[in-house]
Amino acid sequence: MPPILFERIIDHLLKIGIIDKNFGIALYNCGEPFLNSEINNILRILKNRKLRARISSNFIPRPNIDKELLPVISKLTFSLSGFSQESYGRIHGASLDKVLNNFESLYADLRRYSPGTKIKISWHRYLFNENEFWNMYKYFNKRPAIDIAPVIAYFNDLIEMMKFSKGELPRQRLEEAQKDIFLDRIRKGINYHKNYKA
Repeated sequence: MPPILFERIIDHLLKIGIIDKNFGIALYNCGEPFLNSEINNILRILKNRKLRARISSNFIPRPNIDKELLPVISKLTFSLSGFSQESYGRIHGASLDKVLNNFESLYADLRRYSPGTKIKISWHRYLFNENEFWNMYKYFNKRPAIDIAPVIAYFNDLIEMMKFSKGELPRQRLEEAQKDIFLDRIRKGINYHKNYKA
C-alpha cells in the first residue's frame, strides 16, 4: 500500500473515531511487512499521529527500520515453524540461521532503542516439529522480555481452510495435510465455534 493511501485511511479512521491513540495498528495480515519498501514511511505516519504498530514477521527478509522509528512498534511477533533446518525449510523454505540472525539484529536494536516493545515468538506446532520445542524454548528464554506462545498450525490458505471446515477438501490434499498438521485439533476448534454460535 502506498504511504499516501495509508495516511488517508489512518486519518479517516481517526476522524470517525474507529481508532484512537491507544489503538495498535497491525501492519500485517497473511503478508510480510518487511518486504514493504515503504515500511519506514508508514511507521513515520503512525509516529506523527502518536499511534503504535504491531508487526508479525517470519524474518526471512532482513528488517531495515530506522532507529528513531523503533519505538513506534508496540509489539513484534516472530512466526517460527521449526528449530532445525529440515523443519523450518519444510514450511518456509529458507535458512533458519539467516532468519535467526535477522531476528537477533532487530531484537538488539529494539532492546536498545525501544525497550518497551513486547516481543513474542509464535511457535507454530506441526507434527514434525514437536520434538524441537524445548531447544527453541531454551534458545529464546535466555533473552529478556520474550514471550513464547505455541499455536497449532492450520491451513494458511483461506480457501483450503473453508473447504476443510466444510469437509470438502480433496482427499489427496487431506492425506498430505494430516502428515503435518494436527487436523483433530483444528476440527475441535471448528466444532467449538459452530456450537458456540448456535
